[in-house]
Amino acid sequence: LINVKNRSLKKLKDVSIVDKIPKLLDIEKHTTLGSLKPTRIMKNKKHETLILWDIEELMPGEERVIHYYLKSNLKILGGLTLQPAMAKFMVKDKEARPRSNRVFVRV
Repeated sequence: LINVKNRSLKKLKDVSIVDKIPKLLDIEKHTTLGSLKPTRIMKNKKHETLILWDIEELMPGEERVIHYYLKSNLKILGGLTLQPAMAKFMVKDKEARPRSNRVFVRV
């Protein structure tokens, strides 16, 4: 679950959200009902899955919730840590790149 909220008093344009999924996990393709669908899903050089969402604009106080499900074909003992998701947008001609917290999933 990724919660994106514009906490500023100004409209944000061209907001990009990127989430990096470890190579042990796969995204469930049919779980986007009621959520913002990804713009692109691709693999990077480390064979991690990158999920990209583009939001044209976020009004002040507007909030978007993105959810998706992950699955593993291997048995995971203990748990694993998911890397922070990153947003990217412009503020006064400067690029802002806030990050979420890391998430530890206990199995």
